Amino acid sequence: MSPLGSYHQFLGNGIDAVLLGPSGAMTSEPAQGLDRGYWYKADLYYGDPRTFAAGDDPRAFTAAPPGGTNYQLAPLARAWYQVRDEAGAPLPFLDSRQDFSPSRATLTTHVQLPNLALEVTTFLAAGLPVLVFELRSAQPITVIARAAPGLWPQDREQTDPIVEYAPGFPGGFRYRVGDHWLTLRVLASTNSTAGERGVDSEGAWARLHGTVVRWGVALASTRYPEEAVVDRWNHLPASLAPAYPTQPSLLIPDPDYQRLHQFSLYMFRAMQHRHSGGLPVNNLRRTFNSHVFWDGAFVQRTLLEAGYTGAAREAWRFLGRTSAAAGENARDTFQAPGLHWDWETTHRGERAYLPWLQQRFQVHNTPLLAHMVMEDFAATGDLAALAEGFPLLEGATEFVLHAVLVERAGILETRPLVGSHEAAAPVVNDGATVAACLRLLRDTALAARLLGHASPTTRRAAQAARLLRPSLDRLFNGRYFQASRDEDRLNTSSLAPIYPAGVISPTDRRARQTTEAYRALYAGRLAGHGNGPLGFPWSAGILARVLAFQGRSVEAWKQLDLARPALCAQGGSAEYCDEDGRWNSQYFSTAQAALCSALHALVLQAHGRTLRLFPALPTGWDQCSFRRFQARGLSLDASYEGGRTEIEARNPTDQPRGAVFRLGAASRVVQLGPGSAIRFVLEERRD
Repeated sequence: MSPLGSYHQFLGNGIDAVLLGPSGAMTSEPAQGLDRGYWYKADLYYGDPRTFAAGDDPRAFTAAPPGGTNYQLAPLARAWYQVRDEAGAPLPFLDSRQDFSPSRATLTTHVQLPNLALEVTTFLAAGLPVLVFELRSAQPITVIARAAPGLWPQDREQTDPIVEYAPGFPGGFRYRVGDHWLTLRVLASTNSTAGERGVDSEGAWARLHGTVVRWGVALASTRYPEEAVVDRWNHLPASLAPAYPTQPSLLIPDPDYQRLHQFSLYMFRAMQHRHSGGLPVNNLRRTFNSHVFWDGAFVQRTLLEAGYTGAAREAWRFLGRTSAAAGENARDTFQAPGLHWDWETTHRGERAYLPWLQQRFQVHNTPLLAHMVMEDFAATGDLAALAEGFPLLEGATEFVLHAVLVERAGILETRPLVGSHEAAAPVVNDGATVAACLRLLRDTALAARLLGHASPTTRRAAQAARLLRPSLDRLFNGRYFQASRDEDRLNTSSLAPIYPAGVISPTDRRARQTTEAYRALYAGRLAGHGNGPLGFPWSAGILARVLAFQGRSVEAWKQLDLARPALCAQGGSAEYCDEDGRWNSQYFSTAQAALCSALHALVLQAHGRTLRLFPALPTGWDQCSFRRFQARGLSLDASYEGGRTEIEARNPTDQPRGAVFRLGAASRVVQLGPGSAIRFVLEERRD
């Protein structure tokens, strides 16, 4: 685990998200990196107008680029508290110990003040923009509950998103960010003795007293009007419950990865919302973004495999809600028809990556995102969902056929485009781009057959897939899949055809050679993305998943073990980690999702019609289990102990479903009618 014991703790309820410090409330001190404790809303971005001079930032830029401003999630407010002594002076914070429980979606903080110990409970309410605090003490205490809009005064890393203030009122503020009016106010609870309220130079405040002091801070908006929030607080306080409590769906004998998996399934849902997207990459560039990137496919796959179909489905539904912006981007940037989602956008399609303008011409994101539709169908067998998502497949295919692929010498190749390495120099046949396009073309042709939907685009898709395949095959140089046509080296484009694109089987000879070469490149170190010395846990997750599908459990677990320094206190993972164990940001969901998908591959794998149970357990894992996982339209619970597995398989669909279940050499064929279930046991045979 990282030696950094205290990092900002994340809480979310789908729209609202907060970062909390060691007191159990927000703090002005930045943790590792630049993050301070702020309140965000997943659907409230603002245009950051800053420009950087050379030397100010490694990716410096000096003028706003074509296409507009850099949109970031707006730091909207902050909420904290002070405990006063008998003379009315604030007691200094000495130390704390924190524990976040995904099962209760609640942060508990044990705070030590001079001669006083507190237990602080904090949670974000489900379906309501209220951050709830409860302080418990063995003796009566006086608390000043505080809240203020915008930035901490000493924060120079972000610009103030607030454009207008209305007159303040006792205990609160009203202000505007963009075209959204917000109301911030402190809400006292009836179980505390409430005194006066006011507004001073530090912000809004309320004085509370008791041995149990409970209050809330509300950040109301148009979607959640202040009157409704206050009425719910005053009349139904007991109905306020934490958002997204998450019971463990995977039990494994490793506390670090057990924590990562359970927290990640909480976080992936707590950060998503149907209004804002479902493709989050948290704490990237100082805030968390709804990030339209191939990263979204990793998050969706993890949620889908773990049985959270609704949350996983919002990922590709986000693509549908932003399809108008994707069509406009295809026309404006590539003069092409169809749909192409920009590298990073807001939920309304605004560009969100000011210093990285070359990324306009990186295109593997669109086909890799679109393949989420077919992944959904493969896991659930839901034809209605496939029909809903089919226009995204068809639109992305139309874009790829017009803007990405060109015919040379009787086969299809890609135009010169920015590759997965993100450098400005374009490359031909970047491995991730070729693999993603091939997967998209195959998915579109298959979906059209399943739905009985023929069109000129779908007919061209089947033919184009056949003509593109040689370009992927030619990337194998006898040792590994190289990065692109003219780059004889390894990077994540070498692994992408195997996972997540899935157009090369992990057991293919070329896949085995590629994974061996990648392991050798980072021998004994955390795997990176091939473009530098930094280790990236999401690369380790990809590599571990592929190794697990190859049946190489020892090597797969070694990759996960090497990623351990990037795992953070609450259960998150950094984006990258250097050889000294220093990392850049917590809660990077791409890394968490890739690591989770590798854990899934240790306990369940789908190989065509065959479902392999516990196929790649690390040495010493004599007992583990999963529940609600899904594959081939079935919902599955299974527990493993000493070579014996108990399985319950359910068919929640309206169609017959079947699979061959295999545990080692033991197997059983199962056929289930709509709505039916079966329990059975498999025991490993020692052949």
